[in-house]
Amino acid sequence: MEAQLKDSGASVFVMMENFASIYERIQSQTSIQQVIVSSPGELMGFKGSLINWVARRMKKVIPPWDFPHIKFKDALQIGVRKAFKQPQIGLDDIAYLCNMPAAQREFLKAQSCYNIISYRMFCK
Repeated sequence: MEAQLKDSGASVFVMMENFASIYERIQSQTSIQQVIVSSPGELMGFKGSLINWVARRMKKVIPPWDFPHIKFKDALQIGVRKAFKQPQIGLDDIAYLCNMPAAQREFLKAQSCYNIISYRMFCK
């Protein structure tokens, strides 16, 4: 993860809480300025709170971590308050195409909120 974050030149990192403990160990070696962390049940209300509690306390799938971050739900609220500004796209612009396994593509389709917030934060 450290090499990928250094090579990307990213200043904002959006991740699932499952990987937060890994990021915590390497955060001093990266140039990330803002971290957005999402938990498995964050957008599911009470049911999601129960899912998060089970994942953290009973199954211990999410290791403990502690660093400054913005919750994904809060980041969505920040994005909603900003006006959408249509980017001017021309023939000389570069497109980034991501080659990923089919299972990962399906996961990202299901997590379309990540695409919305990424677009609003990175494509100003």
